[in-house]
Amino acid sequence: RFCDWSSDVCSSDLPDNRENINYFTTGPDMVVNFGAATALTLSGRYSDTNYETSDLDNEVYGGALALARELSGKSTVSVNLVGERTEFADTTVNTDYDRYQAFLRYAVRGFRTDLTLDGGYTELDIDNEKSDGMLARLSLVRRMSTASSLTLRAGTQFSNTGDLFRDDQSAQGVRLDTASVIGTSDPFENRFGSLAYDFGRNRTSFGFSVQYSEEDYETDTSFNRNLMTYGGYFSRQLSRDLDWRLYAQWSKEEFDESGFEDDELQAGTYLNWRVGRVVSLRLQYDRYDRPVLDRKSVV
Repeated sequence: RFCDWSSDVCSSDLPDNRENINYFTTGPDMVVNFGAATALTLSGRYSDTNYETSDLDNEVYGGALALARELSGKSTVSVNLVGERTEFADTTVNTDYDRYQAFLRYAVRGFRTDLTLDGGYTELDIDNEKSDGMLARLSLVRRMSTASSLTLRAGTQFSNTGDLFRDDQSAQGVRLDTASVIGTSDPFENRFGSLAYDFGRNRTSFGFSVQYSEEDYETDTSFNRNLMTYGGYFSRQLSRDLDWRLYAQWSKEEFDESGFEDDELQAGTYLNWRVGRVVSLRLQYDRYDRPVLDRKSVV
């Protein structure tokens, strides 16, 4: 996703600013137990991001150490150290950088509530120029009944384009539609929050969500933006092998320096037929609605 302020092109659904991106990550975890309540976890990670046309291909090498103590059968506290280096294939237009995190994590899993809370320090090192700040993350899942749940996420951290793709796929699964991500090698400070409600019983399920994020880029501040997204869905199991789903999502983004604003409405429906155990046929319709782009004057 790219923005050209001179031509007012800043969209996720035009042929001249779309491209395929492949993201791959792998790595081992080693756990060493010290008694029944204490464990040390050592992790290594390698990630590879490849862009179809942009000169943003990069590799990430990282490692993590976590010392955890079980406070009870349902709660754990841990000390975590994380470090990673991002190296670009083309360093003539991109700059390699390092990212570090040191934080405490408290996690509890109750009968109806799951809570994970991170708090600590984070640092970004770009060509020996350092930025640092607070790291905070909250994840709260409340099972309101046997059929419904409420999920709250919030936090602030340094992030990058690869993180946004991974978080989006973790939350919503792998999708064919475009993601609202800016194609840039520049890391940024990401402040985010989301609230989602889901209901599912027998053959009917539905839900809605609202998400907000604020991105402050380290080098190219023209990309600084606020993004608000609302979404909802309704699905019905029509028979053992046939299900139907209706969904919609509206998003609005605002770029701070240029005053550029953009709205997008996506709505769709599909009918899915499971022909066999491993084969299914899907009839799907999607519609995207984008109004005339608006550039507001900035004083």
